[in-house]
Amino acid sequence: MNCSISSLERFAACQYAHYLSYALHLRERETFSFDALDMGNLSQEILQRFGEELRAGKVDWATAEEALTENILEKVTQQVLGTYEDSVFREEEKRSFYVGQIKRILRRTVKTLQTHLAAGKFVPYDYERKFRRIYDDILLKGKIDRVDVYKNGNETMVKIIDYKTGSRDFDFTGLYYGLSLQLAVYMKQAMEQIQATQPEQTVTPAAMLYYRISDPQITGDAVLSEEEMQKAVLESLNYKGLVCSREG
Repeated sequence: MNCSISSLERFAACQYAHYLSYALHLRERETFSFDALDMGNLSQEILQRFGEELRAGKVDWATAEEALTENILEKVTQQVLGTYEDSVFREEEKRSFYVGQIKRILRRTVKTLQTHLAAGKFVPYDYERKFRRIYDDILLKGKIDRVDVYKNGNETMVKIIDYKTGSRDFDFTGLYYGLSLQLAVYMKQAMEQIQATQPEQTVTPAAMLYYRISDPQITGDAVLSEEEMQKAVLESLNYKGLVCSREG
C-alpha cells in the first residue's frame, strides 16, 4: 500500500475523511482558478529549479549577486509558468496579475532565504529530496523541499526546510497524536539518506523548519525607515519549527 505523510495525518485526524479522500478518491469539482495550493506548487517548483541552477553553475546562494539571482529567478519562473496549463493563465489580464504576484513574492523569498544562509554556516545539500521507505506492508514516500548541511569535522549536521504558503508551526501535541508528522519523518529520512552516503560521518539533527512563502505588508502607526522596514519584514518571515540547542 502506498502512503504519504499527508495521508497518515488525515487518517489520524479523521478516518472517515481519509476513506473519502484516499479510498473513494472523492474530490471537489475542479474549477479554473488560481488558489493557495496552486501558488504553493508553483513556488516550490520554481525554488527547486532556482536552487538547481545555482548548483549547476557552482554559485553560492549566500553570496550570489542580486543581478545574478534575479536573472536565474526570471529564467526558471518563465520555464515553470510555460508548463502550467490551467486556463486561468490563458486570460491575459489574469495572467499579468498572477505572474506579477508570483514574481514579487518569490523575489522576496529568494532574498530572505539568501539572508538566512549568509547569517549561518549551513549550505544547501539538495532540493525536492525524494524518499521511499517500506514499513511492513506500507510504502511511505514523500519529498523534502530543501535539505541543508553543515560539516564540522566528522559530524554532519542536518537542517530540513519545508515551504508553506500558509502559516504553520511545529506542534508537539500534533506530533504525539499523529496530526503533524511531516517534519519529524522528513528529518529521519534525510538523516538516513545522508548517513548512507557518508558512513564515516556522524549525522545529527540540527533543525526542522517551516518557511512561509510570502511578501508581508508591515502595518502600524510608527513611521519606519527603509532599514527598519526591511528588518521588520525579515522578522515576520523567520522560520517556524525546532532548532537543536546544545553546547559546543
